Amino acid sequence: MAAETPLLCKTCGANAVSGGENLLCTTHFCEMVEKKVRTHIADQNLILDNEHIAVALSGGKDSTVLLYILSKILSDFEGVKLTAITVDEGIPNYREQTLAYAQEVANFLNIEHRIISFRETFGGPLPSLLKKRNVSACTLCGVLRRKILEQETFSMAVPKLATGHSLDDEAETAMMNILTANIDAIINTASPNSGKESLRIKPFSVLNEYEIALYGILKGIFREFPECPYAGPSLRAEVRQMFLSMKTKYPNITGQFADNYNSLLSSIANVEKPSGKSKKECNICGGPTSGDICRACILVDPKNNFC
Repeated sequence: MAAETPLLCKTCGANAVSGGENLLCTTHFCEMVEKKVRTHIADQNLILDNEHIAVALSGGKDSTVLLYILSKILSDFEGVKLTAITVDEGIPNYREQTLAYAQEVANFLNIEHRIISFRETFGGPLPSLLKKRNVSACTLCGVLRRKILEQETFSMAVPKLATGHSLDDEAETAMMNILTANIDAIINTASPNSGKESLRIKPFSVLNEYEIALYGILKGIFREFPECPYAGPSLRAEVRQMFLSMKTKYPNITGQFADNYNSLLSSIANVEKPSGKSKKECNICGGPTSGDICRACILVDPKNNFC
């Protein structure tokens, strides 16, 4: 039986590590990923000289690779500083591992690292905050994590917060907003941030999950951690599975969908918001909100067990 012909890098002829249209060796695959990120940052002016950029670092795959790549391409800019911010939700037998790895990566890259916990900010870890609150763990966790990142970047006077959201993440969020008719989310995404928020930038919105994971593996920074014990069935999981099924026939479906959604956002960016929907300051914490009290303050108040 004849041996299978090895797949070769289309650039140099070495053994390829990636398949499909991008047959590339380790060196040229990593260069391709870094070039995509560099080009996206330059085209969208995501990072400018002399800026202080906060990076949301969970210790998971996407955020770890993001911090690694951003630290590599700092030579493209003058005077740019990175600070990694990790939120400790206090989930026992789970968060300890990713926290330790986040600290390890930040130390290895010689990047300032701040860890802020649910306990010090909201009075307790996620398990205790969930008691007497009729809200899902993922909803509460997501709202409170965003609140901590918002408050920390504002207190640091950091103009931008980089997150590791991938092209797949962006497509999933867009589809969820459409399926749930979440007009507020669509309008807020298309509108500028308030003065109380750092601008969120997404350098990885041009990379799919496969590219991020393979880059992390090839660079030796990919670590596999157990799934969060609170993870379970969700709309996002259903949407993710839908896109995965469609990719077998339409490989570029997430990219095409995200591009079309972004075109929609661009067309409505200057449309006046509905009356009463403009952002103002929360009566409790002073953070940005469309109502009198922000979602985080509503959720952490134990009296509001109806949420």
